[in-house]
Amino acid sequence: MIQYNERSSRVTRMMADSLEKLEQNYRSGSDESSRQIVKQIVDTLDSGRMKWTCADKTLTLIVQDAAVRCEGAGISFRPEDMSGVLGSMEPFDITAIFANLLDNARRAASKTDTPAVSLDLKRVRQMLVVTVENTALKPPKIKNGHYVSTKKDPGHGLGIMNVEKKVGKYHGSMDLSFKDGVFTAQLYLPVYQEEESA
Repeated sequence: MIQYNERSSRVTRMMADSLEKLEQNYRSGSDESSRQIVKQIVDTLDSGRMKWTCADKTLTLIVQDAAVRCEGAGISFRPEDMSGVLGSMEPFDITAIFANLLDNARRAASKTDTPAVSLDLKRVRQMLVVTVENTALKPPKIKNGHYVSTKKDPGHGLGIMNVEKKVGKYHGSMDLSFKDGVFTAQLYLPVYQEEESA
């Protein structure tokens, strides 16, 4: 079980607010404001040690936020092997990919009798393999070969499209599947030689 101290809770609340601002900035095309928010997140992480960490500070904060949100909703959350290295991926792209995937996973899992979410990052040869799994009541809706949101609020449903766009930016690929009540998002991101020596 992941344990949190008071500072982690404050940081997690700040992260949730920052992610919301980042999403708004992304929609409006405000890159400079987004960079400032990411810098604030990184500076906050630098100011103290978190209970759960991985090699990337931005991802650490996103996973902390997901863990607190899942715990608050009674959802089992397992960040498993987090030894994979994100390389030169930009913090904004890390946020777009992981915050969207984990938020979608949490929302879908919360509707099931046995809510669970897991996250796994592994390096396999020259690939970073990211797997996010969650329990789900039914397969996601597909239209014209793309997953579409069932959320009624305007502005929703951009998450998976944003993830696809960011994965494509790094010449990666994404597989989405549903089997036996479990939805799986698996990303394959190349890890380049010059990143290894850094």
